[in-house]
Amino acid sequence: MRIEGTHAVTHGFEGTALLPGAEYRLPVKRQTLAPFALSVVPHYPAFPPEMVYPRTPHTDEPAALFLERGASRIAYFPGDIDRSFWRSGNTDLSRLIQNAVHWVCGDAPPPVTVTGEGIVELFAWETEAGYALHVLNYTNPNMTRGFFRRFYRIGAQQVEFNVSRGKRISSARALRAGKPLPFKQAERTIRFEIPSVLDYEVIALT
Repeated sequence: MRIEGTHAVTHGFEGTALLPGAEYRLPVKRQTLAPFALSVVPHYPAFPPEMVYPRTPHTDEPAALFLERGASRIAYFPGDIDRSFWRSGNTDLSRLIQNAVHWVCGDAPPPVTVTGEGIVELFAWETEAGYALHVLNYTNPNMTRGFFRRFYRIGAQQVEFNVSRGKRISSARALRAGKPLPFKQAERTIRFEIPSVLDYEVIALT
């Protein structure tokens, strides 16, 4: 892909004009009302070294479409950049996907932020009693397969959880560990630490 213009999804790529592209894609036409941020660079040989250069220096085919309709935002990638990232682990594709998600979500802060070492999957719910945060530990050499032979414990995870305006939280508890967690509330934001996660943990905020 070639960066054609400044857009929120290209944040962090200021030092380059080219990004890795999708392995497979569906050709789409350029939309005059959408910003032309990324264009397709046609495939070219990966070897021998003297043949590694784009045969077509520039195209008008979008590698992505970014549309705004009122309060709605749409990010459409006509190629399998998610699959390409999963297979390659390329950090540029990871950043591009994250940038697109942040742009679609707009300026509102995410409802939950978890910071720490390891790979986790999160599910946040509002329940009748309060809120629940499920943390699944995927830090495992078999994480891309359908089975785990053992679990690898991860360390402390710092959590910021935004609750409804005016909601007061009186208790935070790790249900898997069976322990209460110290927490602080500043307006809508609840901050606490999950000491560790083996396979999964569920935090109840009430």
